[in-house]
Amino acid sequence: MTIARQLTREAGVPAIVGGVEFPWPEFRSYPRTEFRAGTPLFHQGDPSDHVCVLESGLVKLTQACANGRLTIVALRGRASVLGLDAALLGTPRAVTAMPVRTAVVVRVPVDEFERRLWASRRLAWYALREQCLDEQRSHARIAAFACLSARERLEAVIAEVTGEPGPCDGAPLPLRDWELAQLVGVTPQYLCVLVHELRDEGLLERRGERWWWRPRELA
Repeated sequence: MTIARQLTREAGVPAIVGGVEFPWPEFRSYPRTEFRAGTPLFHQGDPSDHVCVLESGLVKLTQACANGRLTIVALRGRASVLGLDAALLGTPRAVTAMPVRTAVVVRVPVDEFERRLWASRRLAWYALREQCLDEQRSHARIAAFACLSARERLEAVIAEVTGEPGPCDGAPLPLRDWELAQLVGVTPQYLCVLVHELRDEGLLERRGERWWWRPRELA
């Protein structure tokens, strides 16, 4: 048994973050705040006075570059801890956290989080694993640009943001076209080409201002 697995078992950490069990029991009693899509959890440059434990929903992390352009740097889902890096480093927020689906968030003051972090081996292990997961996600995204076609990257992003589809109807895409283009790493013009391919194959359907994803088993 590896040291990581032994610590995971001893700490009672669920094997899969984002699974059925909410992996932050220390914060079960904390009040929840609901943020609707488009209502930011925090802005880039804000003081790091709390961390956000995401109980449900999907959040995009965006960063404004020096030239004023906005780029999506990551998507984060259930059980993610947002703002942990800046809070522990004592630096301003490096990104803006914006829900693209309604998010239920536990907000923990930094001093309280740090106190519990020092006192609880289990919580320290959760926080360490969260940072490791972030690093793995970054590696996977870089590898995807090198190893996958634009079409494959688009399908992977769509699967990530839609989650589990309904049994008969598919699932809506909560991102705008330019946001999809950024995540996939293509121009908006080429994204249109890929989207039309998926639509012609019955995998995407336009409903009002949103695309709906219909996985192959539903198409």
